[in-house]
Amino acid sequence: MRVTIQNANIVIPHKDTIFNHSSVTIENGLISKIAEGVKYSYNAKSNAIIDARDGYLIPGIINHHAHGVSLGPLFSAGNPAPPLELIISNLNKHLLQGTTTILNGDGFATIEETEIMNKLHPIKVKPATSHTPLNVKAAEITDGSGLIVFTKN
Repeated sequence: MRVTIQNANIVIPHKDTIFNHSSVTIENGLISKIAEGVKYSYNAKSNAIIDARDGYLIPGIINHHAHGVSLGPLFSAGNPAPPLELIISNLNKHLLQGTTTILNGDGFATIEETEIMNKLHPIKVKPATSHTPLNVKAAEITDGSGLIVFTKN
């Protein structure tokens, strides 16, 4: 699949610059060409051509701290996981804001639970851990009960 996005202001963060009125071609999910200063770059081989209408095109944003984006206990106190519909809704909101990779800050989701979300949603969810002495102390301060252990019945 080849997609061309034209007439975009392309943000290049690692170069601290913006390519104004430029085009980008994406092949199989990877950027294959950036045409700097080329407002309309006709590509007969593209499956889709999108006019960005002078909007901004930025690479995927990495959110390093979010909650409610994976199955498994929630927050530092280990509250019950939110319903799957709410998790998907949370991920959709992040995706609409440009996030493509997110770190689940809840810290109790297993690798398997995280991988389920990665199969259900285009955002790449990464697991984190709350199993550290400082997090145990934070849980005790937050609600007084400390880390809660849930068992499946």
